[in-house]
Amino acid sequence: MQIEKTIIKCESIYSEDKEHRILLKREWDKTKESAMVIMINPSEIQNVQTDLTTMCVINNLDKLNVGSVDIFNMYTRITNKISFRFQDDEELLVNENDEYMKKSADKVDYIILAWGQIGQHTKRVRERQQEILVALAPYAEKIRIIKDEHGRRGLHPLTPQIRNKWILEKITMEKLQKLMNPPEPVEKHNPQNASDLPIDKEVENLQVSENHPEINKCDEND
Repeated sequence: MQIEKTIIKCESIYSEDKEHRILLKREWDKTKESAMVIMINPSEIQNVQTDLTTMCVINNLDKLNVGSVDIFNMYTRITNKISFRFQDDEELLVNENDEYMKKSADKVDYIILAWGQIGQHTKRVRERQQEILVALAPYAEKIRIIKDEHGRRGLHPLTPQIRNKWILEKITMEKLQKLMNPPEPVEKHNPQNASDLPIDKEVENLQVSENHPEINKCDEND
């Protein structure tokens, strides 16, 4: 009979009014490597509570032999549904957030950008992502993104294909910029029926496929 015991330490940093959460920290083995994960915005869970996203993060990092995580977000407003239409950045973000990010980045072994594809559809979000990348530029060697077994990259922890298995890819700032700012879709015309095409013409889906790099290597096939 074997008994295993693990203590998970929980720490959170909030704004004074507790409307914003800057940091959610979980530590279960301080002898192992550490990671910082950056997502979109915090949900309404409290310090010791765990939602599905946090559970996916901890489970997958533990499988990768990581023993602690600092969870940050692009926006600090605590909400289960963020609204970019009705809320400006002053409502969604506290100024101290990026300073705490930089302090964490200096200490951890990996910086995992896990905000998914949200910036590809919203210019305002892309601008916020650029602010974060500028802040993290001195730690570029630590930056990783999550991809699945089929080579789809830059995924959020709730993406079904990676909920139980992360593949971490080291990525350069140059390649990261290409991933975050994909080219405009190419219009696909049918000469025989061009006059019958609707205003929103059929476009060609661009897909990325690549081999799986090891966790600490850049893929040079892009």
